[in-house]
Amino acid sequence: MEVTARGAGVGAKPRSIISGVKFARLVCASAGALLVGCSGGGNGAELPKPKGANEVTFRSGDGLEVFGDRYSAKLEQASTLMLLFHQAGSSADEFATIAPKLAAKGYDCLAVDLRSGGDKFGANRTAEALEGEADYESAYQDMKAAVVWAKKEGYHSIILFGSSYSASLSLRLAAEEQGIAGVIAFSPGEYFTKKGIVRSWAGEVRVPTFLTGAPGELDAVQQIYEAMPIEEKRLCIPSNGVHGASMLIPERNPKGASDVWDELTEFLNSWLRP
Repeated sequence: MEVTARGAGVGAKPRSIISGVKFARLVCASAGALLVGCSGGGNGAELPKPKGANEVTFRSGDGLEVFGDRYSAKLEQASTLMLLFHQAGSSADEFATIAPKLAAKGYDCLAVDLRSGGDKFGANRTAEALEGEADYESAYQDMKAAVVWAKKEGYHSIILFGSSYSASLSLRLAAEEQGIAGVIAFSPGEYFTKKGIVRSWAGEVRVPTFLTGAPGELDAVQQIYEAMPIEEKRLCIPSNGVHGASMLIPERNPKGASDVWDELTEFLNSWLRP
């Protein structure tokens, strides 16, 4: 593997660790961390608007009705679906501005209201049907049910996009479920009772994976990254960021959203084209 170094100063693009034959630009930093200078992917321009979102429902493993919003790509028949899973206290509306941009790139999307959530971005229709709050791990059955729904809909390629706790559970789902093409994990961490379990799941993932988090989340996200034995993985640590998928929303991450979009786009173009 060729090794080259590129500096990162004030106002620099996000730093990344990239593994695999398509990306081989590594540099050693303090405390043994591996960092790389990133080139932009050219996603700064305004994207065309895709078709609008449509509400869908399906049943979870325990029979609970799960709600989602389906965004259709600018293609007659897309074969790739991104399942978009929100962070704690949130809902499918976390992706209300993100999903249309992904759809404009050719990916059908289903933003799911998981049972463990709230109204941070908008009403969570699934959680509203429950009495009391659901814990993170109980939402896993909703995520599995979303994969079942996607397969019944005829999608041949399924990409999991998780935010915070659902990013961690997306790694579990990719490790345990057949037919997953890739994972996008924003702010994954050890959010569960059994510490180290997320690194264990990551060690079983065998599909291309993009991991990122806010600058203060570097240690936790990098530990998960290093647990993955695959080459088709990318760790992006932006100079400016916030927790979870909110990092892609300019209103919440005005100084860093565009750069993270560039990094994600480059990853998708390299390993997970629609």
